[in-house]
Amino acid sequence: MRIYITRMSLLKKNDDKKIYVKAYALISLLKKQMHEIIYVNDNKFKDYDEIYNLISSCKCLLAFIDTYTLSSTWRMSEITYAMAGMGAFEKVNFHIPVFLYKITDYYNSMFLESTLQQPDVFLLPEDINLAAQTINMVMSE
Repeated sequence: MRIYITRMSLLKKNDDKKIYVKAYALISLLKKQMHEIIYVNDNKFKDYDEIYNLISSCKCLLAFIDTYTLSSTWRMSEITYAMAGMGAFEKVNFHIPVFLYKITDYYNSMFLESTLQQPDVFLLPEDINLAAQTINMVMSE
């Protein structure tokens, strides 16, 4: 199954790189389970239409929620496009399940609460094995 991964925030000098260990461990586990992981390289921004085409080719989207999620137009556009077909510049008729995985305790809880009220949006458990199991279970239904 093809899974689109929202871009990881560029780490700032003062960021603790340890917080991203679980995110990379979850990606690694999903790859071992024979899932194809699709993402856009942080250093090579593509046109939004190219990003939307990549997302459209996937069965679901996995978003890592961290301190910078709301401040990133790119990441928010990826998430909203997958949730409701609402991209940065236009609305289209598109929808795939969205899985949210918190990798920091610092995030906007109002964003999380309102997003989780949308259909087919799932907050993953912190344990990477349970998170992968949740993705596999939901997508097999």
